[in-house]
Amino acid sequence: MTKIRVALFLFVIIHISQPPLLISQIAKFGHLSVDQGLSQNSVGSIVQDYNGFMWFATADGLNRYDGYTFRIFKNDPKDTNSIYSNNIHCLYLDKDSILWLGFNNGRIDCFNSKTNHFTHFYLPPQNGKTENVSSVMCITENKLKQLFIATSDDGIFILNKQTGKWLNFRNDKNNANTLPGNNISKIIFDKQGVLWCATWGNGAVSWNPSTLKFTQYTNLNSLNLQTIYSDVILHAF
Repeated sequence: MTKIRVALFLFVIIHISQPPLLISQIAKFGHLSVDQGLSQNSVGSIVQDYNGFMWFATADGLNRYDGYTFRIFKNDPKDTNSIYSNNIHCLYLDKDSILWLGFNNGRIDCFNSKTNHFTHFYLPPQNGKTENVSSVMCITENKLKQLFIATSDDGIFILNKQTGKWLNFRNDKNNANTLPGNNISKIIFDKQGVLWCATWGNGAVSWNPSTLKFTQYTNLNSLNLQTIYSDVILHAF
């Protein structure tokens, strides 16, 4: 009982001693939903462009928010310049201020903010398939402004935006330096230029652009002095 009283006393003293300014700085959250004009309440990705606009990827259209109102972009079957699909998996704003969108069926779009037109890209089919049906899970780029695209079934694609040429990184059972699996959920580059991949069932994976080798980190081996608790990693930060 004495310990409880002491803990309670310290709790009260600490909170009473906090200056009013600090208390007033407690974060307050606002909410944006269909009631405020959002096209759909399931938001899968958010980015802010260099003009300050907020972009929300939903299951029913692309939403641009200016702080007051929403503008919604949806597919128009009669307009080839409209967004490929209303169901958007991910967003990425590249270093040239171009907004990229990832969809199902191996599709990505880039958005021209001056014309409000969408340009469609198709991931190259793999393993003799006539069409790529992988879901695009995440998009990022390296220092050379090459686009890296993580997929649910076909590993990682690299798009050279200047030449339009594609490269694919995927699992090769006969090569231990390749991706350990092709289901990649998130990718991100660190300050040293190393690509980190969050996978489904294969832990974390790093890619060294100097050696072109992938290194796998699971709960069976260590990354410095820390280990990864689960082999299922959905996000990389």
